[in-house]
Amino acid sequence: MPLPSAGDVRPMMETTLLSPAVQRKDVERVCREAAHYGFAAVCVCLSWIETAAELLKGTDVRAVAAVDFPFGATPFSFKADAVRWAAERGAREVNVAVSLAPLLAGDKLSVRKELQTIRQAVPDIPLKAVLETSNLSDAEIIMAVRCAEISRFEFVAGGTGFFGPTALPAASVLCSAAPSSMKVAAAGDYKSVKQITPLAAIGVTRILSSSPVSLLGLDPIPDEEKPAES
Repeated sequence: MPLPSAGDVRPMMETTLLSPAVQRKDVERVCREAAHYGFAAVCVCLSWIETAAELLKGTDVRAVAAVDFPFGATPFSFKADAVRWAAERGAREVNVAVSLAPLLAGDKLSVRKELQTIRQAVPDIPLKAVLETSNLSDAEIIMAVRCAEISRFEFVAGGTGFFGPTALPAASVLCSAAPSSMKVAAAGDYKSVKQITPLAAIGVTRILSSSPVSLLGLDPIPDEEKPAES
C-alpha cells in the first residue's frame, strides 16, 4: 500500500490548542496557520470556541470545540449541554470525550445512552466520539464504534492526545470497525510525517496534533504586523 505524502496529509490536519494557558494571540496564530496551509480544523477549549469561529469565518477551516477533555468523566447530561452551548457559539464540529468506565465495564446501554443524548442535543453538526484507545481492548473499541454508529456520530477518534498518540494497531481496529459512513481520527504528539502517513494509508482521515506546522516541516506564519502609530 503506497504511503501518502506530507502534501496529501495536510488537508487532514486538525490543530489542537487545549492548554489552560492559551491566550488570544495563540488562537489567532493557529487559525492563521490553518487557513494558510489548508488544514481541516482548529480544535479549542469551550472558552475559545466563539473566538475561533469568528477568526475562521469565511474560510474552509472548521472551528471545533473540545468537550470534557481529557477524562470524559462528566455526567452525559452536562456533556449534552456543553455541546449545545458550543454549537450555539459557532462550533462546526464537536469532539466529545466518551466516558471510560462504562466501556471498561462492557455497559453498552450506558455508552449508547450517553452518545444518543449528545446527538439529540445537536442533530445538525458533526460529532467525534473520542475514545482513549490506549486503555481499551479491541473488543471494547469495537463496542464503542458500534454505539457511535447507532448514535449517528460522524467520527470516532482514537484518543484525546493527552495520554499518548493513537497507535497504529488501535487505529487499524477503528478503521476496520467503522462503517463506510463514519470517519476515523487519530490524535497525539506525533513527531514526524513518518508516524502519521501509515495512519492515513489505513484509512484515518483526520489527524489531531498540537503542532502540525512543525510536524509537516512547514514554515511558521509570521505574526501579523501592527499598524504603525502616527
